[in-house]
Amino acid sequence: MESNKQEHNNNNNNIERPKVSFIGINDADGDDNDNDQSTTLSHQEELLLSNNFSIIDKEHLQQKLRFYFMSPLDKWRTKKRFPFKLLFQMLKIIFVTFQLINFGQEMSDYITQDDHIENAFRNILLDDWDQTREVFAYPPATGDYAVYTTQHFYSSLDFAIRKFSNLSKLSVGCFGFERQEYPRFLIRKTFFTKRKLDPTNFAYNLDNNNIDSEILDIDNLYPSGDQKWYDEFTTKNYFHSKNFTLSFDSLMKLQLIFPLRTILLDDEILPRCFDFNITIIYDNHAHDAMIKVNLKINRQARSCHYINQDGTLQQQSIGTGLNLGSNIELIMAINYTVILFCSISTMLCIRSLYRGQLLRLETEKYFNESSLPDDKKKLSFEDKMEFIDIGLMIICLNDFLIICGSIMKIRMESSDSMDSILYTSCSLFLGIGNLLVWLGLLRYFAYFQSYNILIVTLKKSIPNVLRFCLCAFLVYGGFCFCGWVVLGPHHLKFRTLSSTLECLFSLMNGDDMFATFFSTDVRKSTLIWWFSRIYLYLFISLSIYVIVSLFIAIILDAYESVRDSYKEIDSLSKSESLLKKFIDEYPLENFDGGFHNNSIVDQIQNYFRICFGRS
Repeated sequence: MESNKQEHNNNNNNIERPKVSFIGINDADGDDNDNDQSTTLSHQEELLLSNNFSIIDKEHLQQKLRFYFMSPLDKWRTKKRFPFKLLFQMLKIIFVTFQLINFGQEMSDYITQDDHIENAFRNILLDDWDQTREVFAYPPATGDYAVYTTQHFYSSLDFAIRKFSNLSKLSVGCFGFERQEYPRFLIRKTFFTKRKLDPTNFAYNLDNNNIDSEILDIDNLYPSGDQKWYDEFTTKNYFHSKNFTLSFDSLMKLQLIFPLRTILLDDEILPRCFDFNITIIYDNHAHDAMIKVNLKINRQARSCHYINQDGTLQQQSIGTGLNLGSNIELIMAINYTVILFCSISTMLCIRSLYRGQLLRLETEKYFNESSLPDDKKKLSFEDKMEFIDIGLMIICLNDFLIICGSIMKIRMESSDSMDSILYTSCSLFLGIGNLLVWLGLLRYFAYFQSYNILIVTLKKSIPNVLRFCLCAFLVYGGFCFCGWVVLGPHHLKFRTLSSTLECLFSLMNGDDMFATFFSTDVRKSTLIWWFSRIYLYLFISLSIYVIVSLFIAIILDAYESVRDSYKEIDSLSKSESLLKKFIDEYPLENFDGGFHNNSIVDQIQNYFRICFGRS
């Protein structure tokens, strides 16, 4: 015990203390040394105080940096404060996902209903329509629905008009005309005003810039279901009587438009009333001896009327274009809640990014004023990028996309019609935003070492993967252009450059190989058949056995190196980073989280003070 005390006293005696002399103690020095002593005292006191303040500032900055780079759970353990922002993000994900599921269900029901109505009118109004055309199959079982002769063209017009005139009796659906007894329809032709062709003499006179249109309105002709539609009416004679001429050399497009009214019923929702425009399009843009025929519908919601017991009509509010039912209030509440959550989330992320930049400026100012060598006073680019949280920037981006998509969704659900462009834009914004929301969850898993290995593997393999993809793209592009030019006229899958890219990508993944070999047309050229075999065998062997295998090997090599030497990689990154060295100088066991962030006013003042060097 005595030896320990003696060692302790010796250690205390060895501690270097500031030498302070008091005036009047040493009288042998005389009055001449008074000024020197006072100067020495003042200088030593200032030095001591400045050293103390620099130590305090350094420790405070180290605490702030250590706290800034902590995970939300570590911050919770340190400050004993519940991570409300993390909980807020979890709640936002729940609401955003629920909104997306609701949107997908709405659109699925709406598009399915439109497809059913279109298929019903195709079977009723189009002559010789085959139901196998309604099934999307590849390769398609049938060719394009088209007319090839003038007789077939006029007969298809007569067939559609006669069926439409008796639609209320033919269809199992609830449809009516604008006028209860007389069907009305319009015929619109789009044509070149100046085009004359003489194939016998290879002569022509045309001007493709002069395009005009003409509309023929057929109304109050015969009552619905009248036999005269079948016995007396023909489109060719009616066109002639109205001086509505058709020249197939100049005809670009002819549209047959049928206005209808209907009431759509559902067991779970109230009846909804719509105006339908059924349009049969005869497309002759290509002028290649065939006119393609297609049918489309467009509907717009209208206000329904309730029939009272006394026979009077009571008008009701206009329904929406979507099948929302009685849950419209709940759906709208979710939309506005998502907008509110995303707006608050954006503000919180922007505030965190702003605080990170303030901390970066403060750290740079400390290093610039420190006594370190000049080559260690400046933070590296990698250290500066540590203060920019990519995860927060992704959250800001997905919040912006979801807010825009929610506004479009509210507009669609409040309108009386469906805009296809607005629907496509809304689906893109909500879909991409939700994708980024779920990918943003990786930010929180990255704080755990066992999960962080995936992210570290991706970061480590990205440079090699990009170099490999560049080399593989050259091989892929060469095969694409070669296959498109040589096999395009003889193979359905190589008909266009886009289909060629998709076909080769499928072959690279081992999909649909036999059909690709089998679909080559050997009737035109035997040489092309042999070329297709050599081409396909070479591409499949090179892509599957070489390219894909090398790609997987690059990822596995990065994973194994990260798994086997994760600690070494982490310690190496710490030893090479000036910022991490500075943070590690402050022991983690001494960190108590006893500092508090300043108010926003103080932060703004500190920002200008740091930027402009004001004390």
